[in-house]
Amino acid sequence: MNLLLKNANAYIDGRFSPSDIKIEDGIITAVLPAGEGSESSGCEVLDLGGKHVFPGLVDVHVHFREPGFSYKETIATGTTAAARGGYTDVCPMPNLSPVPDSPEHLEAELKLIREQAVVNVHPYGSLTVGEKGTEASDIEGMKENVCAFSDDGVGVEEDSLMEDVMTKCKAAGKLAVAHCEFKGLMGGKHLNEGLASKALGIAGISNESEWKMIERDISVSKKTGCGYHVCHVSTAESVRLIREAKKAGVNITCESAPHYFLLDEEVLLKGAGGNPKAIDSESFLSSTEGNNPEINLSETGKANCESSLSGTDKDVCEALLSETDVIKNQVIGILRAEAERDILRSSDSKISAQIPPTTGGSISDSSFSSTENTSAPGLIRDEKYLGRFKMNPPLRSRNDRAELLKGLLDGTIDMIATDHAPHSKEEKEKGILGGPMGVSGLECAFPVLYTGLVKTGVISLEKLISLMSTAPSKRFGIESGIKVGASAKLCVYDLDGQFTVSGDSFASLGHFTPFEGVKVFGKCLLTVCGNRVIRNA
Repeated sequence: MNLLLKNANAYIDGRFSPSDIKIEDGIITAVLPAGEGSESSGCEVLDLGGKHVFPGLVDVHVHFREPGFSYKETIATGTTAAARGGYTDVCPMPNLSPVPDSPEHLEAELKLIREQAVVNVHPYGSLTVGEKGTEASDIEGMKENVCAFSDDGVGVEEDSLMEDVMTKCKAAGKLAVAHCEFKGLMGGKHLNEGLASKALGIAGISNESEWKMIERDISVSKKTGCGYHVCHVSTAESVRLIREAKKAGVNITCESAPHYFLLDEEVLLKGAGGNPKAIDSESFLSSTEGNNPEINLSETGKANCESSLSGTDKDVCEALLSETDVIKNQVIGILRAEAERDILRSSDSKISAQIPPTTGGSISDSSFSSTENTSAPGLIRDEKYLGRFKMNPPLRSRNDRAELLKGLLDGTIDMIATDHAPHSKEEKEKGILGGPMGVSGLECAFPVLYTGLVKTGVISLEKLISLMSTAPSKRFGIESGIKVGASAKLCVYDLDGQFTVSGDSFASLGHFTPFEGVKVFGKCLLTVCGNRVIRNA
């Protein structure tokens, strides 16, 4: 495959510059000022007209479900979804069947990767045998064929075992990557311990179940010298612990996911804060320029901020939440519209039930309430319709989201990973109480983050590229960058392109995303990974 990308606005060495990029046999052979690239025989030429070209995005936390659970996702569908989102490198977690806890079990996954992958796949090996937390996996035997080691999906509960596997990871030159969750401290298993769980009348998942394990692991990392990476950080306490650990010189990094920066548990509540009015394309563009007078903090959010922050920190908290509410407000508006449709369906079904089928008679207005809502007290919709908001960790409080955003700005949070965790339609339609945890994210991650964080002025485009490409590739030892002699790994984005997120359009087998129906900016036009060019329709 020979390709010349002309008139690209390419991200090279930390800045954007007008460039022509030539690719031959999967290798970048020339990076020249725009207009200087020369065509050659058999070379496809694409004039990008100033469209943005980024290094391929890197996601260090995905679930591709094979081997073992191919009805949820396959290597083929997962990597195609990745390519459609601009990702050239992905790291699938080991909660599979068989669990890759030995070279033999790992080979089952590697075989599928060789046969099906359309982007680069760097699998994890498990920390413990079968992810059961009783004995260490064959870390030494797998080290050459994995990116790192993790028991994602569960936490390693035993202190002595965590020390053992960290010692082995250190010797193997690999990171220990942790899903931090003490089962005994969780309290619940569906929603955050907060407003939403109270509204549903169930026990919630505590912050302590996450941060307590991070606290333990930081101590073990100090002791063993093992590089340590924390998955999907979601609580304020976790961010503060990691911030202090970094100051103390601990070899620690962490990630969080788009939904933890842009959403919180308030989206599930009746009377949620913010301004959820529908936004057309023109007004949406103006609303993402910053200084939007219609975006307001909820009283609950203000109270949470004020209870834990003071002085300038409180001001930062309110400003960050207000600016990033542009996505949350859309989600609230979408859910309110869905709730109104629920009412109409309920009303229509009651009318039908009370009309004798052979008479065609009428029914008085007093026979039903036109304002009845089938949702649980305090929830915006019945929980069975909210499966797309069930993930692990759960959406936390507004205050937690504020601390995550601060952590993003001050460098405590090193990278953004999607935790792409697809499930079947039948599973997710069981709702919050009956369905599994996990949502799909690869195909909309960059657009929602660009819309919610960059167009609002919270971070720069350069910072977003660092969070989604440069930083994860550096930490996990994955080649990255647009430079002569490097593998061709890049993506082309039209940042002015607008679309509405729709899970039904995903290449992934998992169609449930919390950003369903949200208007976003940033269309991925194509992704180049070696000799492969994946084009979006």
